[in-house]
This record gives sequence, C-alpha cells and structure tokens, in this order.
Amino acid sequence: GLASLPFLPFRTSGTPTEDRLGPHLVFAAQAKVPVVRADREQILLALADAGSAVVKLRAWSEEQQTHQETWSYPEVMDDLVAQRRVAADAVKFVAGSMQDALRTSRGFVTVSSTAALEAMAMNRPTLIISDFGVSAEMINLVFEESGCLGTLDDLRSSRLCHANLQWL
Repeated sequence: GLASLPFLPFRTSGTPTEDRLGPHLVFAAQAKVPVVRADREQILLALADAGSAVVKLRAWSEEQQTHQETWSYPEVMDDLVAQRRVAADAVKFVAGSMQDALRTSRGFVTVSSTAALEAMAMNRPTLIISDFGVSAEMINLVFEESGCLGTLDDLRSSRLCHANLQWL
C-alpha cells in the first residue's frame, strides 16, 4: 500500500517549463460526480473562463460505459450554449487516450478522477475541485493531502498545483 503504482513513473522533483506545456487544460469528466446538474454547469462555465479547455470524456454518449451518466457534459454544454451563457467553442470535447490528451496540455483538472495520478506522473499542474466537497461520496478523499485541492475560482484563474512530493 505504500508503493507507487507500477504504471506511473516515480519523480522526485522538478516542474515543467512553460515551453513544454501545451495550450489547453484537460478536465477529466466523471460519470458519478458531481451528481447535481448545476454543479456540472459551474464546472463548464469555469473551464470556459479559464480559456482553452477540453473535457476528456470516458466515451461518447452512444458508447457503452461502466457507469451511466445522468447529465453528460456535452448535453449540459449544448444547453448552456442555447441559453447564450457560453460560446459554442468555449470548451471542446475529446475521447481517446488520457495520456494523449495530457501530452498536449498545460494542466489537469478533475473532481475525482484517478487520471490525476497520470497527470501528476507527467508532471502536469493539477487541480482537484473541492467546491462540491471532499468525501467518500465525491470519491476524492485520496487527494486530501495532495496539495492539489482547489476551487472553481482557482480554475478560472488557472491556479493549478504540483502534488506534494511526500504525498506522492
């Protein structure tokens, strides 16, 4: 239980230089959390405010998934665009490999995805959104001492962190 995960390269120091970071933030969508549609709207609006953001989907809506999503992010985004609360191109959506999405990113954001570990292993600044709680129900307790918890305001301001080395 105290060893690092074998597929994640261990790093002891260092931060990426700006020229090695890509242009966009990657948000890892989770099917189970947050549960409330308004919370998902707030995430999309904050991503739009942060600029150049992509939502990495586990699968497109017509594809089979392990967990069924009540409010898909593309559906919520379509409604926000229809309500003229956000521009249609403010947030993009991608599927496929998380590693590919992270390779061209400037940072990683999630509510509770274990993909945060991949981002940390790739030395990407990371933000675990805590506005909706840090709890077993939010499936994000593991990140409590990581040094990467932050708010939607942190997201809007692109204030992302590198994980605490002792926590890693």
